[in-house]
Amino acid sequence: EEYERFVDMDPDLILTAYLIQERIKGTKSKWYSWIQVEVFLFCSFQVLPSHPLTIASFSNQDINEFEDPSMITRFHRQQREYFQNYYSFSHHICPYFLTVDAPWKARLWACSYSGFIWGYTMTITRSVTAKKLIIPLMDFRNYISTDSVGVDFITDF
Repeated sequence: EEYERFVDMDPDLILTAYLIQERIKGTKSKWYSWIQVEVFLFCSFQVLPSHPLTIASFSNQDINEFEDPSMITRFHRQQREYFQNYYSFSHHICPYFLTVDAPWKARLWACSYSGFIWGYTMTITRSVTAKKLIIPLMDFRNYISTDSVGVDFITDF
């Protein structure tokens, strides 16, 4: 029965469901250190954003402030696509999320539009290759800059 739930879903939505499931599990998840706050060299930082800023989180008023009519049209289309994906996703997956061993508030968040936006954004911005791989270690590169490391390049050959 659980397999049937995923058969007709888009690979992006399957990965979205997995990430949301792992987030609501909290410390029970093997992905916890990537999804939640990570401690590295006595500094704590969050690897993934809690509330990603996407076109789906813009209000119509925000979108309409853009002066380019083609951008406004594109943003409205993207918002529709997000909501259509959410509708399909919630129809298939929400009953499953309500059964996951997690706090009730977390299970409700998993079924919410903001929960979907988080998972879907993490999927489409962090998956690599056509096979939708997620490699958490790649996110750590966002915290290293050559300015802070002091890299010297040899230019004389």
